[in-house]
Amino acid sequence: MSVLFYHFTLVLTETTNQRKKLLFGYFSGGLLLIANYAGLIMKEAYAVNSVIYYRLGPMASIMAVWSLGYLILAFTNIIDKVKSKQIPYRRVKYILLGLILVIIGGLLNLVPSLGKYPFDFVLNTVNALFIAYSIYRYRFLEIKLIVKKGIAYSLYTLLLSGIYILAIITVQQIISQLIGYTNMTITLGMAVILAMIFQPIKNLLQAGIDRIFYKERLTHQEVLRDFSRIINNVLDLEELSDSLLEAVNRGLNPNKSYLLIKRREEEYCLYNPSAEEKWSKEISYGDNHPIIEWFKQNKSTLTINEIESSPYFTSLWRMEKKQLHRLGTELIIPIRLRHTIVGLLIITEKKRGEAYSQEEMDLLITLTNNAAVGIENAKLYEDAKYQAITDGLTKLYNHRHFHEILGKFIEDNSCKVFSVAMIDVDLFKLYNDLYGHSAGDRALAKIADVLRQATRKEDIIARYGGEEFAIIFPNIDGAQSLKAIETLRKAVESSFYSSSDVNEFLTISVGVANYPQDGETAEEMIDCADSAMYVAKHSGRNQSVLYSKKDEKSIGSYGGQEIQEMEDSIKSAYFSAIHALAATIDAKDHYTFGHSENVSDYAVLLAEAAGFSEERIDIVRNAGLLHDIGKIGIPENILTKAEALDEEEFEIMKRHVDISITIIKHVPGIVKVIPAIMSHHERYDGKGYPRGIKGDNIPIEGRCLCIVDSFDAMTTDRPYRRALSMKEALKEIRRGSGTQFDPELTEIFLQLFEEGKIFSEDGKIQVA
Repeated sequence: MSVLFYHFTLVLTETTNQRKKLLFGYFSGGLLLIANYAGLIMKEAYAVNSVIYYRLGPMASIMAVWSLGYLILAFTNIIDKVKSKQIPYRRVKYILLGLILVIIGGLLNLVPSLGKYPFDFVLNTVNALFIAYSIYRYRFLEIKLIVKKGIAYSLYTLLLSGIYILAIITVQQIISQLIGYTNMTITLGMAVILAMIFQPIKNLLQAGIDRIFYKERLTHQEVLRDFSRIINNVLDLEELSDSLLEAVNRGLNPNKSYLLIKRREEEYCLYNPSAEEKWSKEISYGDNHPIIEWFKQNKSTLTINEIESSPYFTSLWRMEKKQLHRLGTELIIPIRLRHTIVGLLIITEKKRGEAYSQEEMDLLITLTNNAAVGIENAKLYEDAKYQAITDGLTKLYNHRHFHEILGKFIEDNSCKVFSVAMIDVDLFKLYNDLYGHSAGDRALAKIADVLRQATRKEDIIARYGGEEFAIIFPNIDGAQSLKAIETLRKAVESSFYSSSDVNEFLTISVGVANYPQDGETAEEMIDCADSAMYVAKHSGRNQSVLYSKKDEKSIGSYGGQEIQEMEDSIKSAYFSAIHALAATIDAKDHYTFGHSENVSDYAVLLAEAAGFSEERIDIVRNAGLLHDIGKIGIPENILTKAEALDEEEFEIMKRHVDISITIIKHVPGIVKVIPAIMSHHERYDGKGYPRGIKGDNIPIEGRCLCIVDSFDAMTTDRPYRRALSMKEALKEIRRGSGTQFDPELTEIFLQLFEEGKIFSEDGKIQVA
């Protein structure tokens, strides 16, 4: 018995490395049986008045030690598996208890005064009951179906046979009393008639017994049938997920079940239908997660015990294991479509604490296989719907869907009050022209992220078109709406202006209208918000404006000239302050006093001769005045150094371009000069700074400034050298044509001297 019990525990714990101990146990057990028959273990045994008396032989102690040893081996084998968490203690507690009782019963036999009472019989019987109960409840061995079949056939056969025989005897007695005799022919006839009568009864009994003993199998069939019907008619991912979880709960009766589905973000997200937020990132796995990689190896299941004990999962974070334990994870099943893992099914232990049978595992695999195609189709349908309403660049709602939502808000009257904001990115065309469309796209995506973070969950954000965004703020109006859009404007401004990158100078102008006082249709709301945004744009940009009819009338009364005058007035106010700074820079270094004015004058002459438009002439004029404003941040000892700058000092001096842009980008009225100022130290051959661009990639205003700035620097005294003559300077300009300077602009500049528009008088360069 001891070695058989040890063998049972090896099978129970799936231990395969104890073969030698097991074989030795069977061999030595056989020898002990022979010794017992020879009287070496039990000499004699008899019972008097239900009391057992016996005398032990010389090998009794050997057998006791052998038996106790294998029982202890069985006990320690189970305990080791429990400690390593390969088997839950609750599933083997009755087996461990029964094992302890068996050991106690065996030890009592060594004391004859106690052994004469059948303690060991009783305790072994209790152990047998514990084992049978554990096997059946926790399904250590898959015998439940066999037991059911045996019980079913035995019950209805015995019951029907007994009733059938009793009926024949009863009818035979009745006939005998009526006619006075019976014979074999009459008896056979009655038997046939009764058999025909009992056949329907037999069918009913068998059907009833099947319903009782095969209820689980019938339930599984119903679950599969119902779920198959659902997946053929449902394309909603959440509805399909609910149906799968419901089927699992019906078929297996776990405490809880969860799904991890791969979403658009290429992550497996937790779906919990009972949570407020059904799709949660409480548990979120990437494609390279150890659990996903496990199932990519064609594994069909994963238990929590394997996660705890297998070296494969040592890379799993402790927090991730805690999350699985918090969910009560017992088993994980992959939802597999061909070679792709589309999701994971997580189930807890059964409500009655039973182990999952092979039949239930088969049901799970069948359900997940069926669900895989349905989930993939639902995801494709969901993706198609998402793309139809989403802007591809910013991942916000698109123009069409924004109009649909706004129309629904008004039509359904779902919000008594709400606000609509129209947002335009300031100077975005300039930004695009300066840094390219890729940089512009990145800037729009960045603004979209800022808007998402600065709004509430219920707010509706859309990319309205190009560099425009639109937002619906449900359940707020008036001062609240102005506060909301101011939060957005400041968030965008902070995000760009706090950046260490001088390129980041974008801001937004925002207009907002409130429903229903500003408009009662979607078109009216958008027009009003657009009008308010127009006011913000033409009042200096980077502003938030709440719509009012007064502003609309004012805007409507302005002509083109009035608007231009208003813009010029704003620009002039900004420029005056910056011009003062430019004068401060020139005054800081007496060697370069008047340099900014000279560069500005030369640049205008060159721009006019080159046929620049009025707008570009204006840009080079202002850029000439402001191009060195960044030198305000350069140490004076470097600016006025009497010798040539060393490498480290030159790197510091080069920063004046970045500092210039940092100052100017905070002044919306003159931001257009940034490309020229940023590029006035670029070389035509690409060896300049700060970006190292070359040829026509350098803004033409910057190429213009480069020539005139170099000429004025050469013809001005510096701490480390005397000024060159006009003839020497022009020779250097000609030498740099095609390398440092744009060759076409260089020829035009040299022609200005030939025509006498720039000349030298008394050693000083003058403009005609």
